[in-house]
Amino acid sequence: MQELYGNGVAGEMLSALSRLMTLYLQWHGFTCGMDDLLLVPAAEDARQAVLRRAEAAAISASAVAGGATGAAVPAPGALLARPGADAKEREEARRRFMSAAVGVSDSLGERYRSNRDQAGKVHDMKVTSAMHPLSSEAIKACIPSGQVKPFPSNCMSLMTVSGAKGSLVNFSQIAVLLGQQELEGR
Repeated sequence: MQELYGNGVAGEMLSALSRLMTLYLQWHGFTCGMDDLLLVPAAEDARQAVLRRAEAAAISASAVAGGATGAAVPAPGALLARPGADAKEREEARRRFMSAAVGVSDSLGERYRSNRDQAGKVHDMKVTSAMHPLSSEAIKACIPSGQVKPFPSNCMSLMTVSGAKGSLVNFSQIAVLLGQQELEGR
């Protein structure tokens, strides 16, 4: 084009082709959007229930990492209000939870001050092992059957299932578990 018609015409043709290709990609391109990550109400409720239990499980696992044994380890179920509890019961559960959290924080603080590296490794291992079953439960409740947009019209799911980009771990971190849970194995 440039040799036959000159620089101006060649530039106009490249611009026209660029606009044409951009329009094509906008209409037929593959992109992920927020609607690919939305959950149906039942899946969101299940996810929220798991996340509520996760905080109590983390306190319990942290107590073990802090050196607590036997009765000193708070049972995760004892730190939560039962479903449908009234305001008084919820407040009492919140107080139990906060009391346990303060005690665990104190014991962990002593452990970290005495041997930071070892305490960090033990704490990470205990909490990770306590969280793993809960994260698996949340993922099972939400992916793929809990998505508002089902596979294969869900581009995020299509991308990860096909292996084009990412994996179920990436998809679950984005859609279910609110971001990256581990970095460099910790």
